[in-house]
This record gives sequence, structure tokens and C-alpha cells, in this order.
Amino acid sequence: MNDYDISAIIGEKSKIGVLTANSACLDAAVLAEVGVADPGRLAVAGLQEQKHFFRFAIEETGDLDADAVEAEMVSAASTLVQQDPSVKAILLECSLLPPYAAAVQAAVRLPVFDYVTMINHVFSAVVRRKFVGYL
Repeated sequence: MNDYDISAIIGEKSKIGVLTANSACLDAAVLAEVGVADPGRLAVAGLQEQKHFFRFAIEETGDLDADAVEAEMVSAASTLVQQDPSVKAILLECSLLPPYAAAVQAAVRLPVFDYVTMINHVFSAVVRRKFVGYL
């Protein structure tokens, strides 16, 4: 990891909790390809065993119970943080997960990152808004 990633916010001794659709697919080779030098800095939890998430995302049944998936996400994130108190931020690795970011953050009270936060960060630098407020 480098100085421009989540670890810069949480410090060198803290971990990033990663929620992913299928943790079996997030192996050392994949992590190396995306620039993760120290996989020990990550605590990974897969959602592949969650009943409603599995039906929706893995089996692609076309049946989405968003409230049930949200509850599974919150449970997985809470368990991850309880099992490893050194987790100080959450990364939602799968593109299906951002709709549940606010619920995860409310449950674990940690910074939560996903591809939407990345897009918003870049957008805010490229499309500046006029400052409004007190000087």
C-alpha cells in the first residue's frame, strides 16, 4: 500500500476490513496485482455464505431483498470488527455493495470506502464548485 490509500488515514498498525462478494476469489495473486504489498494488513470477509446475498449476487436469481442483504452486510461488517479490533476502516470491494455503505458505517462507526467514494473524490477535484460560506 502507498501513501495515497486507506492505510494513510488509519495508520500503519491498523487493518482495513474488506467485505467482498466471494473471499475465495480475493487471493494473494489478485491482491498483488492491485498493489497490496502486505495482505496481513487486511481482514477479509466474504459474503458468499450469506443466504440473500448469495441468491442475488452469486446465483443471480433476479430476486433482491435489499433489507435482508443490508442486514447480512451489517452483520458481516460487525463480526469482522468484533473479531479483529485493529480494523479501523472498511472497504466494500464489490460493485454491488455501495448501497449498503451507510448502514455498515452506522453499525461499525468506522470510515467506509467503495468505488463511489473514489469517484466522488476524483470528481470533486475535477469539477470544483464555487466556495459558499464564511471567510
